[in-house]
Amino acid sequence: MRRSKSKREMAVRVWGEASTNRPLQTLTAESCEEEVVWVRRTIETILNKYTRRKRVCALSKRYWTQEIADLRKVVGRAKRNRTKRPHALREARKRLRQAIRKAKKLH
Repeated sequence: MRRSKSKREMAVRVWGEASTNRPLQTLTAESCEEEVVWVRRTIETILNKYTRRKRVCALSKRYWTQEIADLRKVVGRAKRNRTKRPHALREARKRLRQAIRKAKKLH
């Protein structure tokens, strides 16, 4: 946690230095376009340096949320306890399927 906070602070400091050292220009269509390109490149450079890359592989599910992970754990518990509560497994699976469908639609 401490390390990520210091990286965040470093990124903010680098952005502050880069943006204050940038000379002000009169606004024309061309200079505005140049400014947009500079801001995009600068932010991209800072983010690449101070943030972690998201690792995506062929098996990654972009729609997978913490809610779905928690519901999957509930299904696992319900499987282990199905002799005590037989309908709990059916309900847990139903809620998991609903959450996955909802997440896929929103994603």
